[in-house]
Amino acid sequence: MCCDSRPKYTFANGYKNIKNTSMHDWFESDYMDQIRQSMLDDKPLKECGNCYQNEKGGAPSLRQDLLKDFPAVKTKKLKIEYTDIKFGNKCNLRCKMCYPRSSSELMKEWEALGWHVDDPMQGTRSDYYDGYLEENYNWPMDKKNIQTLLEVTKTVKLLKFTGGEPMINPAMFEFLQHCVDKGHAKDIILYITTNCTKIHPKFLSLAQKFKQLNLRLSIDGIDKTYDYVRYPGDWNTTFENVKIYSTWYKQGKIKGKIYVNFVLSVFNLNNAVETIKAVSPWVDYFTIKDLTRPEFMSWTHAPKNISAGVQKKVDQLINHRDPVIKNAIVLLDGCLKRKLIQATSKSHKQLKNFVNSQDSLRKIKINNYLPEISDLFD
Repeated sequence: MCCDSRPKYTFANGYKNIKNTSMHDWFESDYMDQIRQSMLDDKPLKECGNCYQNEKGGAPSLRQDLLKDFPAVKTKKLKIEYTDIKFGNKCNLRCKMCYPRSSSELMKEWEALGWHVDDPMQGTRSDYYDGYLEENYNWPMDKKNIQTLLEVTKTVKLLKFTGGEPMINPAMFEFLQHCVDKGHAKDIILYITTNCTKIHPKFLSLAQKFKQLNLRLSIDGIDKTYDYVRYPGDWNTTFENVKIYSTWYKQGKIKGKIYVNFVLSVFNLNNAVETIKAVSPWVDYFTIKDLTRPEFMSWTHAPKNISAGVQKKVDQLINHRDPVIKNAIVLLDGCLKRKLIQATSKSHKQLKNFVNSQDSLRKIKINNYLPEISDLFD
């Protein structure tokens, strides 16, 4: 249904034929009709548990975000207007809170650590399902699969690409070129989520042909915090790319906005305010959300003196005159006040084992990056 949906099915016909069904047939299937009708009737769905959980806790949800662009419509004449494509898991980073389904580099680590057999994130992620490690993540290499996706570009208004990392995936550029060649690009708004470590030489020339480009930059800290969370990324390189993107927009080369996706975790709580201050001059908007999956990386594991110190900084900036900073601080304040996840001795043990095992393989030490929380892992 969407990238936030849970692999649980309200109706018996579930996903049984999705791999052998065209996009249009799937979109018009009995299963999707039942889903849409349940939404219109305000009947809860198992698949949508993540959004319900966020909304109950007072946090924004993907469901609410999408309703702004696609309000509920009672009609039988539906067409695919929004497509969210994840071109496999090809990625150049091994981010701390990520896992193999979204990173080919983490897939290698999971195998090296034996986690492909004993997965430390089993049952801790909403999108976990049995067999995800055995999926075919190279499906974009098959031209027939790409051709199936290209068929929907005639009706699509919003086209979203995530990863892995789209900027290093040839499939995305093939897709963009197709939209340009067929004359569809001028009617399509692009949403691209990128880790901002690479800018493809062709990207600007292709992106300019589209109606609009909204870039979502995944940035979870600055300086050594960034280097640790988004290993083996380099903050200086990433920050220079942020400035390059920002300059394009300011020069009028591309229409749209630049967003920052910041996921608040135990690793970057102490660096959150500093990240907002450093990046806000170059972007239009921050989205800040609690890391709720896996639960054992929640910011609530941080020492109380750190959370208290961050709250003090937030209180001082809550009425900041800069709208980008003010909005980000309000969102951060909401995360601190809600405490969606509570740290436990069990989750702390999971966190400690995960970090020590992964860092040992990488031959790095957390105290060289985040000394303020290194005591948690002794």
